[in-house]
Amino acid sequence: MLSVVLIDSFFSADEIRCYFGETIALYFGFLEYFTFALIPMAVIGIPYYVFAWEDYDKYVMFASFNLLWSTVILEVWKRICAIMTYRWGTLLMKRQFEEPRSGFHGVLGINPVTGREEPVYSSIKRQIRIYLVSLPFVCLCLYFSLYVMMIYFDLEQWALDYHEENESNFSNLMLFVPSIIYAVVIEIMNRIYRYAAEFLTSWENHRLESSYQNHLILKVLVVSMYYKQLLRLFKKRTCHVFYCCFSSIT
Repeated sequence: MLSVVLIDSFFSADEIRCYFGETIALYFGFLEYFTFALIPMAVIGIPYYVFAWEDYDKYVMFASFNLLWSTVILEVWKRICAIMTYRWGTLLMKRQFEEPRSGFHGVLGINPVTGREEPVYSSIKRQIRIYLVSLPFVCLCLYFSLYVMMIYFDLEQWALDYHEENESNFSNLMLFVPSIIYAVVIEIMNRIYRYAAEFLTSWENHRLESSYQNHLILKVLVVSMYYKQLLRLFKKRTCHVFYCCFSSIT
C-alpha cells in the first residue's frame, strides 16, 4: 500500500500510462481523484465525530449529503475518465478488436472481424462451464462458509457455558479459542477459494483478458461481500465474549 501511495504522489497519470499502460494509469488516476473527493465528506464529518448530538436530524442531513456527494463523485469520475481515455486514444476502442489473451485455446478458425486465423472456442461450451460448474461451486462455497460460521457459534457457546461453570484463568483463555480457530480457518478458506476461482476462470476459457478479469472479479466479489456480512456477526459475538471475559475478571 505504501508503494501505491508513493507512485501516485510522485508520478502523474500520463507518466504512469507511458510505463505501465492505460489500465494501471486509470487505476492510479482514480485513487488520486477519490482521495481528494473524500475531503469534503471528511471535513463535514469532523463535527459529527467530535460532538455527540442528540438531534438526529443533523445525522440525517449528513447522511443525505453523503448520498448526494457519492453520486456527484461517480458522475464527475465518469467525465474525468472519458477525458483521460480520449486523450490517450482509447475511448472508442471496441472489444472485438481486443487481442485474445495468452491462455485462450481452441480450434483454429477465421476471425470474422479481423480476417486473421486464430483459436475459436464455442460460447455454448463456455456458458455450460460457467452455469453448470462455476456457479454451483460458488454457491457451495457460500453454503460451506455459513456452515463453518454455525460451527464457530456452537464452539463459542460451548466455551461460554464452560466459562460459566468453571470460572478460572483457563476458562478465560478458552473464550478466545473459537475466535482464533475461526480466524485461521477463514484465512485458509480465502486462499483456497482464490486459487479455485482463478483455476475455474481459466478453465472457462475466456477469449479476452477483460472478460477473464470480469468473471474473476465477480467470483471474488460475491464471496467477499458474503464474508463481510458474516464478519459483522463475528464481531458482535466476539465483543460479547470480551465482555464476558473482562466482567468475570473485574
